[in-house]
Amino acid sequence: RIFGDGLPKLMTDDVFYNNVVAIETVAAREKLEKEERHVINAKHSEALKVVRADYQQAIKEWTEEDVVAKREDQKMQQTKPKQGPLEKFVPRPKKPEAEK
Repeated sequence: RIFGDGLPKLMTDDVFYNNVVAIETVAAREKLEKEERHVINAKHSEALKVVRADYQQAIKEWTEEDVVAKREDQKMQQTKPKQGPLEKFVPRPKKPEAEK
């Protein structure tokens, strides 16, 4: 539905045609923005996977050193590695408030 007011429209009228073109333009722009957000979110997800993989590798190395230290009855000198803060996602744009 292009217009949700339920009123009849003259389909060949210039005003109707201009409204349809404006609606299609807005829809195309919103689709493009959505695709851009999708690409940005995919890149962000890949970056987070790399950060998490590095952290998991550091934990694995630490646990191996911890096992060796326990086997030799020594106290572990290093503290367990902590994962730093992760980048936040780009927030989704908010809908503009409707005018009253």
